[in-house]
Amino acid sequence: MTAPYRFSIAQFTEHFRGQLAEIERVQSEQFRQTLLCLVLDPLATAAYPNAGSRTGVVRLLQELAGWQDAQRVSRPQLRLALRSEGHAKGSLYPKVVNHMRLQPVRDKMLLSASPLYGDLEPYVTDKGELKLLNLCTYSHLFYTFRSNLVHEFRTPGYQTDWGRGSNEPYYGKSAYDKYQLVFPVAFVSRLAHESLRRLEIHMLANKIAPHSKFTFGSLWRWR
Repeated sequence: MTAPYRFSIAQFTEHFRGQLAEIERVQSEQFRQTLLCLVLDPLATAAYPNAGSRTGVVRLLQELAGWQDAQRVSRPQLRLALRSEGHAKGSLYPKVVNHMRLQPVRDKMLLSASPLYGDLEPYVTDKGELKLLNLCTYSHLFYTFRSNLVHEFRTPGYQTDWGRGSNEPYYGKSAYDKYQLVFPVAFVSRLAHESLRRLEIHMLANKIAPHSKFTFGSLWRWR
């Protein structure tokens, strides 16, 4: 007899494989990106039901999506954040500026050239800097990208894949700024498919029935 959790996992993964297949047939890249980002939320809920949206999706990206650069840090975003939030006098800001001087961010540069979170953490001097360092990791920046698509129906900044069709995120130039962080639709698709694949393994290993992590019923407004 099949264990109830196995039946739940089979139903859950079959449903989302079908949804991902439907999304891949959508013509608009922006629509595909938005829908693929939305799929990450229920996957994160199944894996981390009490985490909340940002924490859950970020954990999914860091732990189950197979994204090696998820905990690397965007130097342009961190430099801007530290300056904007009044943290330019600590030791982290000059470290980031010097790092960018010695290794400039160039057009089409991949994220693997960025420093790891652990490389910059020793230069943090207060909780404010630590918060900004976390928010400037690529997993957190991807969540901001996702939120812009979902809530504002646009990508942040002036990024687009500009017809390159890349499979990996990178820095590109625009008419407004030379440090545009780009998440191509092919990369977002890979994240979603790989997250689902690894989530299935995770749920089987931990005997997680994903349907038990969601609320069902007709009283959807007053729960």
